[in-house]
Amino acid sequence: LAIDDSEMMCQGYSRILFPILQADVSQSQVVCPTSRGDVDMFIKNALGRSPDERKADVALLDQNMYLLQDGVDAYGTDIADELRAHGYKGLIVIRSANATKGDFHSYLRSGSVDACLDKEGSNKDAAANILKEFAVKLKKS
Repeated sequence: LAIDDSEMMCQGYSRILFPILQADVSQSQVVCPTSRGDVDMFIKNALGRSPDERKADVALLDQNMYLLQDGVDAYGTDIADELRAHGYKGLIVIRSANATKGDFHSYLRSGSVDACLDKEGSNKDAAANILKEFAVKLKKS
């Protein structure tokens, strides 16, 4: 499951990253938000829409999103906090163009984010890192 305000990144997730990860297409979704309602839908989908529906294993979040319809910014770390507050136990990865060590340290300091990736990196490298971090997360749980 991924959320990003860049149409190009959304297409990249669907066409490149998810296939590299061998993600279940029927369970995978990319949200390209334009409003808070889209963000809320992403959160609901990550948590499973009903008690018998499976929660997402991995949530990929853009850190800096502009919600055009609402004219406001949304932050991946805030969405990560909301997911954790609602009991989400899966892997949360921030993928951002703001990718200095200081930026990544700030994202991880929230406690809700498990890993950070630079948007400038290749989808192949991103997939390898996501799989590695997911294996670490599984061992911890």
